Amino acid sequence: KEPQDDLHPVFKALSSYISPVFLQALTLTFLAEWGDRSQIATIALAPNMNMWGLIVGASLGHSFATSGACIGGRALASKFSEKAVALMGGTCFLVFAILALLDDPDSDFMEAIPSFMRKSSYSMGAADGGDGLVEQA
Repeated sequence: KEPQDDLHPVFKALSSYISPVFLQALTLTFLAEWGDRSQIATIALAPNMNMWGLIVGASLGHSFATSGACIGGRALASKFSEKAVALMGGTCFLVFAILALLDDPDSDFMEAIPSFMRKSSYSMGAADGGDGLVEQA
């Protein structure tokens, strides 16, 4: 029995025109990313940003991160054991968790964003009462 006999009929039909590796990577990445923190962050930025700038920026950012993961993963796999890579990943996760705990939630993230990317001028600082985005005059 061939491994392709167990495939969904749509996937099987598309795989005759498009690389099965591409289809599998597309499907798995889409399903893994659906509803994750980066998508939620993009949704949070959407009301305040230029839509096309946000789409292009988020797409490029995700492409660069995924490319780095693919290239880095192949390089790491040839030099380190899977256990060592998991240990390094876990350590990085803990470091980022500690940094997130130390982060100031009252800081104004809009100051770090170039003005051409903003739809209009907003602020989230404590001076606004800290109750969400407030449009400035």
